Amino acid sequence: MDVNTQTSDKPDAGDIDRNGLTMRPCAALSDAGGFMVVVPKPAWDRMLQHAHVRLDVEVGGVLVGRTYAAENGEPYLLIEAIVPAVAAESRETNITFTADAWTRIHEVIDRDHPDGTIVGWYHTHPAFGIFLSEMDVFICRHFFDLPHQVAIVIDPVARSHGCFTWRNGVPSEGAMVIEGEAASATTPATRLDAAKVSPEPQQSFRSARRSLLRRLAGLIHPLTRLDRAQWLALFFLIAIAALLIGALVMLWLKLSPAELVERIRSLVNRFTSGGATS
Repeated sequence: MDVNTQTSDKPDAGDIDRNGLTMRPCAALSDAGGFMVVVPKPAWDRMLQHAHVRLDVEVGGVLVGRTYAAENGEPYLLIEAIVPAVAAESRETNITFTADAWTRIHEVIDRDHPDGTIVGWYHTHPAFGIFLSEMDVFICRHFFDLPHQVAIVIDPVARSHGCFTWRNGVPSEGAMVIEGEAASATTPATRLDAAKVSPEPQQSFRSARRSLLRRLAGLIHPLTRLDRAQWLALFFLIAIAALLIGALVMLWLKLSPAELVERIRSLVNRFTSGGATS
């Protein structure tokens, strides 16, 4: 992830002010150290259910909660509720929080969570993997840039997730636990029914195609992070590889360099002439 860290403001979860934090014991954090994110099972189930609403585009919303102090005095973030961004612009590889989306989000918070505070956001990467894209980082920097705010990414197809917290101005992968998961795992009201969220049979081909395209995009994504020197090194390696392949072809076909060039030229002429007369 290519992130510009040359900013005057570098949020860090380690800078959270511990003074005045309400102590709230959490059994899931008994052996944990450092800043953690805790999501109660009901809130997590609702987040998963929203994540499975659409598998062809990204969906998301905001996280509502507050920061508490564990028994050991370490701060941790409790996600008490989620507010889906129903008016957001969803596309295959990104989600945009529009002005209308923010208006509706604040209306829901004022109505249903008057004492709540926005502590981050969540969104999905269907069959795309767990990472933060450049647009995701932009959203973190411009809308969720307080030390305690986080980003949760869910891949509903791969059934995986990740949580990103601030570290020296960079949203980095952090630790998250589901509170009460074992206790409520058999509760029908909160258990996610895989049969209800599976894609329809007629959508399987399109889903497979989108999955392949997104995996290819995931392979290409690291190339966008290369600087000029790295690009030059990559081109140099490609040129060396092309020369080696050419040498192997010449050895295999027992051709001289001039004969190889002539053979390639003949193939190109045959292809272009054939295409012109077809």
